[in-house]
Amino acid sequence: MRILISLVFLLFFSSNSIAGNCLGLNVSGDATHSKDVFKLSETVQLKYLRTIIVEKDKGIELAANITCQSLTGASYTGSPEEWSQYFDGTFKALIKAGYKDLKVTRLGGEERLYKNDSGQEFILYAVKDENAQVIMNLAWLSQDLKTLNSISVSGNERIQEKIESEYKQLVNQINADAGKN
Repeated sequence: MRILISLVFLLFFSSNSIAGNCLGLNVSGDATHSKDVFKLSETVQLKYLRTIIVEKDKGIELAANITCQSLTGASYTGSPEEWSQYFDGTFKALIKAGYKDLKVTRLGGEERLYKNDSGQEFILYAVKDENAQVIMNLAWLSQDLKTLNSISVSGNERIQEKIESEYKQLVNQINADAGKN
């Protein structure tokens, strides 16, 4: 599973791989979609869907990244070790992409916007080429443990209020959809 998570997060921050809004979220802005399938073993396959939406606020790019990573022939476990690998893969991908001074705040308790225990919320602060970025992220597992979903909203720290607003809007949609099931 470690290889899987590392592979997924290299793709997560790769500028060459762009998939569909697999969660059906309402988003505005220019969207780019991509879909990839990776054979992880003779019996396990990963279907990777991704949507990136970019808009400008005060002349600064704000990006939303929506991914769904579905396994066939295996399941995620949701174990602390698996989540640790998820975070490790995320940090390694950022560092590989040239980000420095990474700081992470994991949201818990009252800070959490996502209302289900199957998810992990965190805020990343990172700098690339003197551009200080704020990245708000939610990752969660489907009820059947076959799909790892994630949303991320990011941009320069000067538009942090807009980043927070867009992130809250997406998480509220996810919470509302979960309440329908």
